[in-house]
Amino acid sequence: MEENILRQAEFEDVVFYTENQYSRTDRMKYLETFKLMVADGHLSGQFNDEKWIGFSGIKRFGIDFSLDKCAYQLHIGKEFGISYSTIQDMLRCYALYILGGYIFPTINQKIVWVKKFLETWGDKTLKLPREAVETIADFLLYIGTPEPVITDMKQRIHVKKEPKSEQRELSHLINYLAIANEVNDLYHTEMSIDEFKKWFPIFFWANITFVIPLRATEMLVTPVKCIKRDENGRVHITLRRTLLKNKKGVVCYNVERDYKEFTYEIPSIWAVEVIERYQECTSNHPRKYLFDHTKYMINKMISLQSFNMLLAEFISTYLIGNPKYDYARYATGIKEFEIVTAGDSRPIAMANLYFQNISADICRQLANHSQISTSFGYYTNVSNTIQCASVMKIQRRINKERTEVGTAEISFRSNRFAKVHGKTNSLCLSPMQPLVTGNIADCIKENHLHECIGCRYYAPSEIELKQALDERKMKLDAVSKQLVEYIAETRTGGGESTDVDKLLLETHSGAIRFQRISDECAEEAEYKWRRHRNTQTKSC
Repeated sequence: MEENILRQAEFEDVVFYTENQYSRTDRMKYLETFKLMVADGHLSGQFNDEKWIGFSGIKRFGIDFSLDKCAYQLHIGKEFGISYSTIQDMLRCYALYILGGYIFPTINQKIVWVKKFLETWGDKTLKLPREAVETIADFLLYIGTPEPVITDMKQRIHVKKEPKSEQRELSHLINYLAIANEVNDLYHTEMSIDEFKKWFPIFFWANITFVIPLRATEMLVTPVKCIKRDENGRVHITLRRTLLKNKKGVVCYNVERDYKEFTYEIPSIWAVEVIERYQECTSNHPRKYLFDHTKYMINKMISLQSFNMLLAEFISTYLIGNPKYDYARYATGIKEFEIVTAGDSRPIAMANLYFQNISADICRQLANHSQISTSFGYYTNVSNTIQCASVMKIQRRINKERTEVGTAEISFRSNRFAKVHGKTNSLCLSPMQPLVTGNIADCIKENHLHECIGCRYYAPSEIELKQALDERKMKLDAVSKQLVEYIAETRTGGGESTDVDKLLLETHSGAIRFQRISDECAEEAEYKWRRHRNTQTKSC
């Protein structure tokens, strides 16, 4: 399997919610937060100091607000008319505003970039990395600068050249499926209330956004009362979808204006019960959005950066180095799991919809795309999704075995392989031997009259498995490409939907056939992995 999968993906570098802009009238809440962090040992000093010292629990880091007064007044101060003392106050409040989403060294770096802009704006020598430009735009939005002014300023800052790419490299899909598996296993065990609340955002991310293709920023503004049951026992979930399109870099949101609420009927499954339990155990903390925020978050919500930090902690704690997933790593060819981000789950949800043979227009609506052609950009690697799903299915079976037999080593060799390699040259292990006798009773019973892949009597060699896998992958990818090209040519969301759905049906059939061979290859990889592991154990 491929180690890395390339997909066209939507992303937003900086997300800003306008309801949390700087205001002199709200200055007290910043002072209160600063005092709270000092009392808890996270910061030291006075609010008006030019340098704060932050303590991570291990190391101390400085955040420097010193600003060249003359340089500031000659540059941005003259243009904006903001006093020196006020701009320093804004810098301190901005640092507190982003404190819930970044670690101290990153906050200091962002303040350094903003200060350089304030001191040198208008100079031809001003040249900054793209990340710095986006941080400056975020700060300007925070202090209430009109968006057209920010856009003009960004265009006038020289950006250091970086390699350009139309596509973004995403981590291997097995990373995301392993996260989903591990967080669900965790929530099936006894947990403390603190653990339950801490990891819940990741549980929601894996169980909802892997099915409904929400953007990460949409997930974070999920209403606190998102689950409702009607008198007939049906369950509905309310989610917010953004109305802003085709925005790159800084994205400025007013939640009430720029989002619309959509309600979807979902099964009354265990995941819904977990969401309801979370709502109940956090009900003593009134808030607008589902995820409970910490007392240090000025904007009263979990930021995208905070979520990604939590996700990184979960992966480091529960996945990296975990022998529970040795087979998944072996079968997919990865050395170790990687740190991924919230926004990367969207392609998985789209591939799931695609594989389930959901109509093109329904896929478009669930993805909140205005054009069908946009949705099909997520389908180009559906075969990889299927392969990883097959691997994870085997991994769950292995984990179940481990649970049942404890830590004892399992001596494994299926009867099928024993017969193939020891007693007969035939690939079909049916007592009827249909290829010899013509008796197809077992073929009919196993529902494999037209092909043998997946039949319990069929035991192909490793070479034959690889040949079948390559052949079906080539056919599936070819018809997927044909589908994408067709959409690109028609560039329409209506009028051609029947032809599009016909192509979807054909590709879905290819996906089903590919899944069978993928499952078979995953089982072959399991056999090799067990043999490899047993060999290593004997040599020790």
